[in-house]
Amino acid sequence: MYKKIAIGLAIALAATMAQAAILTSAADGLWSATATWGTAGAVPSALDTARVNTSVTVDSNVGTVTLVTVGRDSLPGNLTVTTGGTLSSSANGIIGDTSVGHATLSGGTLNIAGALNIGNVTGGAGGSTLTMSSGTLTVGTILALAKADDASITMTGGNISTKSLNMGQSIIQTNDLGEVTNTVHVADATFNLYGGSLTFTTNTAGAITFKTAASVMDIQNGAELIWGGNQWAAIDTFINNGNITWDNGSGVEGVGDKTWDNGTGSYIHTAYDGTDTTVWVNQTIPEPATVGMLGLGALIMMLIRRMRG
Repeated sequence: MYKKIAIGLAIALAATMAQAAILTSAADGLWSATATWGTAGAVPSALDTARVNTSVTVDSNVGTVTLVTVGRDSLPGNLTVTTGGTLSSSANGIIGDTSVGHATLSGGTLNIAGALNIGNVTGGAGGSTLTMSSGTLTVGTILALAKADDASITMTGGNISTKSLNMGQSIIQTNDLGEVTNTVHVADATFNLYGGSLTFTTNTAGAITFKTAASVMDIQNGAELIWGGNQWAAIDTFINNGNITWDNGSGVEGVGDKTWDNGTGSYIHTAYDGTDTTVWVNQTIPEPATVGMLGLGALIMMLIRRMRG
């Protein structure tokens, strides 16, 4: 009996392995067209790894693959998801795997159940990008921007939802005692949040990590950052470190609970509603009472200095 069970499991495993394949795009075209995938005679399906090494467009619901990579084997790749298009990965996604990759969302939906790495190229190729004007990107775990080489995201619309965001990469070296001996700079990340919304599905302060000093999130126009929990302290640290910058605001929420001035007449605001912290930018100055308190604080500091003198 046990022998029959073992034979049955072996047959089932062999059948599963036989069904899984690595399909690489060979021509520009629609994801759903077999000609896009060369001599394979099929489009990627649930157990497959799909490698985009040409310019491929998703304009319909093409289902789920196990892994999707854009840019590999010394060939740059371009993946575009348009209105009506849906592509899902049951594992991870890589934009810029072993070659530069670019992804564009102009509507439609891209679902990544695991991690999405942008800029995974080693050796200094650089320049992998995600550009988004509308649509939805959902990342189940980590959105890693510039994991191994410089990379950027530019949003002018749509929504990105992720559990966490890693910006840039550096490697900390230690000795046998566990003491830090050196920090090796690897790559810088740029996140241009110029429209739409970036939402975090966790309320931990570590949801955003800037791993290099030069990695920057720039917030402009009507864009919003939505972060679970009261994250004022974390945002204040990022602003003071120069990792969050802002300009050209047009947010409609008015003045928030906490406000910072960049010195050019543009203000970044945060508001905590008991559940989420929302961040936006506009040209609205703090309330007169707030301005008065700031002025009073400055006056008190001046008087203290005179008394000490």
